[in-house]
Amino acid sequence: MEIGLDSFVAATIDPKTGQAIEPARHLRELLDAIALTDEVGLGVFGIAEHHRQEFLDSAPALPTKTVRAA
Repeated sequence: MEIGLDSFVAATIDPKTGQAIEPARHLRELLDAIALTDEVGLGVFGIAEHHRQEFLDSAPALPTKTVRAA
């Protein structure tokens, strides 16, 4: 059994401003979460794949490859 985290990489609204959070910010935060998962020793970070406007993860292999390259 492996223990880890996952994300749907949902496009969300900033509760302070009521504005949509920029996709670039979401992806930066996703990469930070993946790195933190590794730092604390969790074995898996899963990214669900969706093909709808409210999700930013239609190609989950890309962020994963980015982290491996870093």
